[in-house]
Amino acid sequence: MIWQDHRIIAGGLRDQACADLLAARFLLQSRKFTINNQSTTFTHVVMAKCQQACEKLLKGYFLHTDRSFDPTAGHRPMTDTTELTEYQLQKRESFFVTVNRGNSGIVTELKWIESHAPHRPRPLIGNNPAPLAALPPGLRFPEWHRDRVRYDANAGELIVSDRITRDERQELLNVSADPAYNVAVNQACDDANNKGGLAQPLHIIPANSEYPFWSAAAGVLVTPAHGLDPRGHGIRAMKVTLAFFRTLSRSDPRPYTGPLESFFDQYSLSSDLDAFPET
Repeated sequence: MIWQDHRIIAGGLRDQACADLLAARFLLQSRKFTINNQSTTFTHVVMAKCQQACEKLLKGYFLHTDRSFDPTAGHRPMTDTTELTEYQLQKRESFFVTVNRGNSGIVTELKWIESHAPHRPRPLIGNNPAPLAALPPGLRFPEWHRDRVRYDANAGELIVSDRITRDERQELLNVSADPAYNVAVNQACDDANNKGGLAQPLHIIPANSEYPFWSAAAGVLVTPAHGLDPRGHGIRAMKVTLAFFRTLSRSDPRPYTGPLESFFDQYSLSSDLDAFPET
């Protein structure tokens, strides 16, 4: 997809990102409310608006320099690369290096914020074995496999216990050309990806800013308004969002980033609770 007037769209994304940041700043409060006998705050809105502000600012940055970038694809540009071209992936990695140079560790924190954007939980699908007499000599699974793919030497089975993406399957196939191994990989992945009907436990629901999720600490399902707190989540999200905006305000290209300096000249923003911005 090629956009007409892509820099106009990019500027609109940047300006909306600033509006989202202001909304988050106004709601970063210590004030509490009670809903159904539970103490609640506005922290979930702070988290959501910080995530949306970072998302829009980053998408606008990419679109300003690349009219083929699609800002409508997905809501997690820091971690989801499925819609990016090879050129855009390289641009993204270069951008991460630049941002981290301005503020070490900021990319890790941005990914933490993005992890709280609503997304489907990874379902538990049980074990999906495929017969394989032995692993090819010297075979090592890709780093991401963890407990998702393993080999049971006693049973003579390759076992997949999670849904596997197309790219992940190809990585598994690429580690060996052994025909028996490739057949086992394809069978186990097909079985895992097509499996359904298992009732899912609540504890697979990850923390997010929109929907009830499982709190490992409390051992119960909580709402974001109750499970996210101003100091542990709100202040942290505001700090990294402000750092990201300020780092970008000192970067290129200036036609896109320059207005961020004017924004901070107009609004004195901090990550302190109850410190409302003054114009």
